[in-house]
Amino acid sequence: MRTPSIVRRIRTARNSTCCSAHIGHFDVQDMSKSFREAYELVEEQLISEDGLPRFMFVNPVRFWGDANPNFFRARRVEKQAAALLVGR
Repeated sequence: MRTPSIVRRIRTARNSTCCSAHIGHFDVQDMSKSFREAYELVEEQLISEDGLPRFMFVNPVRFWGDANPNFFRARRVEKQAAALLVGR
């Protein structure tokens, strides 16, 4: 059960939460399902559509990239992550 005050704080907060999906887990056969489920946060108005990219990409890149600048080296998102981390 979500209380109205908690829902209001979730909707208005610009926090650094990250998606934590098991998309690389051996038993996930359709990775797109994890991301469709993440969109339910928008449908339930818990985050905005503008907040979804932060939740799914920006915040995880900053979390992992700030801790280890080489984390995304030789990965498919290396260029996008580097562009995001420049000047931090």
